Amino acid sequence: MSFTGSIVRRILVYAVVVAFLLAACESSQPDSEPAAGTPSETRGQDQAESPSTTATTLATTTSVPTTASVPTTTLVTTTNASATTTPVAAEATTSTTTTVTSTVAPSTTTTTVTTTVPPPREPEFLVSGPDGIFLADSTGAAELLIAGPGLFAIDDLDGGVLFTQTRTPGDSIVYRVRQGTDQAIETLVPAVDQGLSLRGIVRDGSTYVYYSRHEGSGPENTRVTLRRYNLETREVTELGTLAGWHCGTHLSISERLILFNTGCEGEGGYNFSDLVGNGVSVATNPGDWYEGCESCRLNGELSDDGTRLAYSTVVDGSTFAVILDVASSDEIRRIELAAGDEWRVQSFDLTDDVLLVNRWPLAAWVFDLSLANPAPVTLAVPGTAYVTQSAVDIRGVVAAP
Repeated sequence: MSFTGSIVRRILVYAVVVAFLLAACESSQPDSEPAAGTPSETRGQDQAESPSTTATTLATTTSVPTTASVPTTTLVTTTNASATTTPVAAEATTSTTTTVTSTVAPSTTTTTVTTTVPPPREPEFLVSGPDGIFLADSTGAAELLIAGPGLFAIDDLDGGVLFTQTRTPGDSIVYRVRQGTDQAIETLVPAVDQGLSLRGIVRDGSTYVYYSRHEGSGPENTRVTLRRYNLETREVTELGTLAGWHCGTHLSISERLILFNTGCEGEGGYNFSDLVGNGVSVATNPGDWYEGCESCRLNGELSDDGTRLAYSTVVDGSTFAVILDVASSDEIRRIELAAGDEWRVQSFDLTDDVLLVNRWPLAAWVFDLSLANPAPVTLAVPGTAYVTQSAVDIRGVVAAP
């Protein structure tokens, strides 16, 4: 063997060994490397509300991007079996690329926390009579709230009570007992020649007490006006004139309408206004002005939301309570009242579930309108009753003013 051939052979052996060692080193590396850093994690959660009766929903969303590109390893092996002195040239090149992709779908977890809504409040009634002002319910229970005679009482929409004791000019003060207290505070005080009558209450932005003021002592100078008093600002606004010496007006105050029941010596009828006294025409007016009718529609009363109207009428000697839809004038209910010589219908009060019939001089009746054929339930104490709009919460028995 020539010296040159020996040198070439050694070079080829060394090349093969080096190539083998390089391949062995690369194959010992891991298949993939950890992604640089930790995948970012996005979490969204609604801010928790302070404890209340409002249902709260909490939502948690987790999104994990986990797509990684695995580095590829390419091994190139070059061999040449020719024993010549020509430079080594690669005869073949093998290239292999492997990409591994791993994807995890984002997971979403939603947790709903629901607060149970308490059942509707059972109806309660403020009953004003000669023995005091009572809080009664339809089970026959009655609790004395305010001592001394009562003329008319309503709740103040905030746990307290507003009431009057007499119509006597100068003495017909409107009192208020605030929630959680046991003292009657003078709220509206008439002049010596004025008489005040409590009519109703509405929350219209602020809380307004509606009342009428009677002035004068004879046919020539008698004037009756409708007014409203803002419980927050103590402002009084006169809304208009009601009637004079020969007429009387029963008012029904709802959340959006006022109904005027006016009667003048055998004539009468209904009129409507908005909450500040502007006249309003409605689709139904069952009490258009009448004169000497046999089946007049009397004692009109609006529901609290102003969508329904109740009145009494006599047909063939029988007295009925009729409830109409104000918007359409459709009759919703007709209930026969066994009125006779012992009592007469004084007034109504109407809510979604209750028709209250004040019977003078007896205790009021309550009809449960959720029943198809409700029977009357008699309240425990006689007097003029009113369905409360909010839960009354005053302390102990309030002494007579």
